[in-house]
Amino acid sequence: MSYLHEQVLKKITDLKQKWKLQEALKIVNSYLVDDPSNQTLLMEIADIHYRGGELDKSSKPVDFLLTQNPTDPMNLYIKGVIEMEKKNWQDARDYLKKAVKLTNSENAEVVRVYGLSEFWYGNHEKGIDMIKMAFQMNQYDAEVIYNLIQLYLMQHKYSLAGNMIKYYTKYKAKLQCYDKDIKYYNEKIKVFTEFLILKQPSFTIS
Repeated sequence: MSYLHEQVLKKITDLKQKWKLQEALKIVNSYLVDDPSNQTLLMEIADIHYRGGELDKSSKPVDFLLTQNPTDPMNLYIKGVIEMEKKNWQDARDYLKKAVKLTNSENAEVVRVYGLSEFWYGNHEKGIDMIKMAFQMNQYDAEVIYNLIQLYLMQHKYSLAGNMIKYYTKYKAKLQCYDKDIKYYNEKIKVFTEFLILKQPSFTIS
């Protein structure tokens, strides 16, 4: 197995964040030639294609990894995310349900995405309950808070959405952001707040 230095992974990550996807792909492929079964490299391939909207290409390395190890929760999680993006809700739910079981419901991110898959599949209450579970596991994950507000508004649960908007505002300085930065969430919360005020003119954050 070829050794992938931490600085190489950092360079790949930096290129992806700058949306220089072809440059990142070229670097990954140069290492993949010597180690075509390297899980880290294959996951990078999947992520690059996913970011570029090439979902079928993104699925291929994950499918290969699942044939090698069908009970790897991370592979199942990534496959579920890709199927969600394709709007294959049942497939997404099936993969993510397995990932949740294999991680004993202890991985907040896996639980969160599984909740989304259940919601979009049609199991609205179960989906929200799972995302609430993810919130209890990490109460400063901006994506979890964003998901809860969005789904509460979709379900016309305006009081609950309002409470989460107030929570977001109160703890904004402590929130953890992963794939997106805080500016993204601030803009989304602003839109949600304006929508909520239209529905409930008496709503105020303070």
